[in-house]
Amino acid sequence: FTPGDFAADLTLVTSKRRVAAAALENGELAAFPPGSVLVVGIGATLGKVGLTTRTASANQQINALVPGAGTDGSFLAYVLSTMGDVLN
Repeated sequence: FTPGDFAADLTLVTSKRRVAAAALENGELAAFPPGSVLVVGIGATLGKVGLTTRTASANQQINALVPGAGTDGSFLAYVLSTMGDVLN
């Protein structure tokens, strides 16, 4: 995902860009599991929050929070989405 993929809806379903499976397999890129919370860390979309629905990867402008066992990623994403003034 890139900052342009984030919308008002917290759910991140599709991205305009794709990565090669080989880049994930050989560790060139990090893969985040479904239910991970992504936060934009730069530009006009700074502080935008999204929740992955499947295994995903993101560029360097995105910070990822991978909830531990028993933690609801959707709740975490919602709480962070209400903190725009703090995240900016």
